[in-house]
Amino acid sequence: MSILNLSQSVQNSQGCPEIRDILEAYPQATEAYNRAVEGLATLDAASFNQAWSNVEQARKVCESYRERLLHHRRDHGCLLRSVAR
Repeated sequence: MSILNLSQSVQNSQGCPEIRDILEAYPQATEAYNRAVEGLATLDAASFNQAWSNVEQARKVCESYRERLLHHRRDHGCLLRSVAR
């Protein structure tokens, strides 16, 4: 099941607000990361370092949402109950 499908499942259920927030923001963060990575191919050497810094920031945001999702699943367990409905 994709993260978007998970988000829709949770939104359609009585899932907790925290998991909804994570599942709404995570796909947006991954899209921003993908756009940043795709942009690297078109850059000259002078622009690459700043762009790489942007890619790394976007990657860290994605990792943060992934970690929040995994911790929430482990600690709170509501995701599994919400999707199973």
